[in-house]
Amino acid sequence: MKLRAIVGVLMACASSFATDVSSLTGLWSAPSGDLCVMDVAGYPTVHHYRILREVTPGHIELLEWAFTGMTHLPGQPEWLFDEPDRVLIEPRRITLVRASDLVFRSGGDTLQFLVHEGAIEMSPADDHCMEGVGNHFKRRSSRIEPSFDCAKAGQPREKAICASEELSMLDQHLAAAFEAAQLRIYLRAHSKRGGEPAVRKLREEQSSWWAHQLSSCQTTGCVAPLYRARIQALEPVAAAER
Repeated sequence: MKLRAIVGVLMACASSFATDVSSLTGLWSAPSGDLCVMDVAGYPTVHHYRILREVTPGHIELLEWAFTGMTHLPGQPEWLFDEPDRVLIEPRRITLVRASDLVFRSGGDTLQFLVHEGAIEMSPADDHCMEGVGNHFKRRSSRIEPSFDCAKAGQPREKAICASEELSMLDQHLAAAFEAAQLRIYLRAHSKRGGEPAVRKLREEQSSWWAHQLSSCQTTGCVAPLYRARIQALEPVAAAER
């Protein structure tokens, strides 16, 4: 009875907010390279991404990550390889509770939105690359899509992922975890002139996982466990290179 009462209060509070949560969910991003890393042409290469998904009334799930593109690494200044934390935020996923109309909280994390010139924006993140820049997050898409093109989805597994926001978010998490692991390995191995071979080995391992484990999964039920297991396997790979 107590649990039902609590759920009822949360749903009542969620429905009383002026802003519909659907206007807050989807893909958000903010350029954050102005004071950090530039590519060979002098343009910011670090972008900060957030995907928001409604879990239950009053709760949203956040997937967050940021890093520079691998294709720009050969043209980066040497200090980058000594300070990779300035251009990399490891992918993370947390659930936040709606504290007020445009504020969500979870422990020490606060996600705050504001209305600017009639459009909803997300306040800047407090990370190294964003410091002093003041770039707000802007919503790029209201849809939550996987890392691959759903128009080209042919396998039952791919179609199942495209049809599910939860699985699409998990696919984005895996893609971000893989890119983060590549970047971390490359940066740490650069001084030993072993960056490219180390990254090549990781890509071969990822291809092997795709061919021998994921390819055997063609139903919705097996996708999530396989993805979560692979994400957990990639996290120590990046951590070992710190």
